[in-house]
Amino acid sequence: MSSSFSLQMGQSIQMPDGMNLNADILLPHGMEAVPVLLTLTPYTTDYAYPMASRYAREGFAVIIVDVRGRGRSEGFFDLYNDGDDGATCVDWVAAQPWCNGNVGLFGGSYAGLNQWTIAARQPAALAALAPVCAPMPGLDADGFNGLFPLYNARWSNFVRGRSLAPKLFADDRFWSLLEREHFAKEGRVEHLLGVIGSDDPVLSQIIRGWEEPDNWITAVPSEDEFARIQQPVLTLTGTADNAQRGALEYRRRHLCARPDAQHWCIVGPWNHTGDRHPAPGSEALETGARASLDTTEWQCLLGFYKWALCGEPLPPAMQEHQTISYIAGTEAWAVPPDTAARREQLQMDSPCQHIQNPQEQIALPTTNPESGFARSLFDVLGGEKAEWSMDEIQADTALIWSSEPLVDAKTLLGTPSFSIDLEVVGGDVDVFALLVEVTTAGRATILSSDARRLAPSAGFETIQFDTFRFAARRIEAETRLSLVIGRIASPSFQRPLHEASSLRIELAHEPALRIDLPLYDPHEVKYVEIN
Repeated sequence: MSSSFSLQMGQSIQMPDGMNLNADILLPHGMEAVPVLLTLTPYTTDYAYPMASRYAREGFAVIIVDVRGRGRSEGFFDLYNDGDDGATCVDWVAAQPWCNGNVGLFGGSYAGLNQWTIAARQPAALAALAPVCAPMPGLDADGFNGLFPLYNARWSNFVRGRSLAPKLFADDRFWSLLEREHFAKEGRVEHLLGVIGSDDPVLSQIIRGWEEPDNWITAVPSEDEFARIQQPVLTLTGTADNAQRGALEYRRRHLCARPDAQHWCIVGPWNHTGDRHPAPGSEALETGARASLDTTEWQCLLGFYKWALCGEPLPPAMQEHQTISYIAGTEAWAVPPDTAARREQLQMDSPCQHIQNPQEQIALPTTNPESGFARSLFDVLGGEKAEWSMDEIQADTALIWSSEPLVDAKTLLGTPSFSIDLEVVGGDVDVFALLVEVTTAGRATILSSDARRLAPSAGFETIQFDTFRFAARRIEAETRLSLVIGRIASPSFQRPLHEASSLRIELAHEPALRIDLPLYDPHEVKYVEIN
């Protein structure tokens, strides 16, 4: 391992159209040709420096590139479309005397997303990629099932122009008030443009992608492109990562298109930001396990790159298993059981609203944006785990189905799903569904969530809620599981322009509801040492 490195700032890499991208290069001392790790970022090269310096001290040459139109790179920032530029950078790196011909991609969030667009171009020297917390355009990077998070305005201003705006981005109070004002005015999404004084080309691209999803067709590999990605891949995400759906969907599409792919996936207790420590409130923070968890992501990444680029052995757990998850409640790592395809149908009893007969149609009122249950972006799309008292859930703002207390402890490992008959009258409506664990003490924790915007229907239609988040948690005996369904009236989301006056839920067959859950007996789950 090299303890020091040299830094070369301001290197220009010319693209085929004549534009020059800016790059900073970290070269370990005392080495000649070495494997290289490359990242392309919209957050400026300094933003990626902490992780880059760690890799350089491990003997890798590291190159950080400002994407086109950002930092000191020339051109126009074309959101998510970094594939061609990234492939050119891989070729340029491979031709340098300090590169031994093996190039890997690294980075998280946006710099995880664009690893897939670069890999789709299949540059010859690309040897591995490891996208961390990578959102997918059209799924969770900018909108979700028709919902438009107003967070988009905040993020677009963060990457506005050429430099970052971290102080403005961090001003929660400013953005919260702006979102509430927009929500109260029932503003259109285009009204978000210019909210702080001038046009915003990044937000314009996001809005176009939300209104016309085909705009993102070049930002996500096609089935044929996924099939051509033959390099080994390590996907990292977390149960509290709000880009988890995208990260896992990339993996699903890659394995569907190329079943023989060497593709590892590790789902920890991490969130999306910072060093991706376990989410606040996780039991792991109070049991002495935090130090181990904080290093797990780094050890897995480093071990993967040393295997793929340097020929060293994989970490032992990854030699035996391609999918590993952190199970909250046991505070241990596990692999899916051999019966991973099995799912239990858990019956939820009648919702808490009074029902006169099984043929009744239930109208669901709109939640209050000040005190409503689904006010949080993270509650609906995923993020930090939220806990509260069941007394805080008002019966007039949501329907709540509950199971009988579990007779035995279970391990929830996977994604829930269910279907329900709904009728929407009068306009569009946003609906959320939450799977909630309720302890005997009355404390509740969101285990998984789903949401979607529904258009008016000509009658009752069967709606599939099949884009729930991945969950991994031990559920103790005597615990109840609840399903909460409600209308979203939240400043976190763009309000439907023509809101429905009525959302009715059909319970014509029976008032109970069945939800498919990946539940296992604890002894079916195999625990592993990951470090």
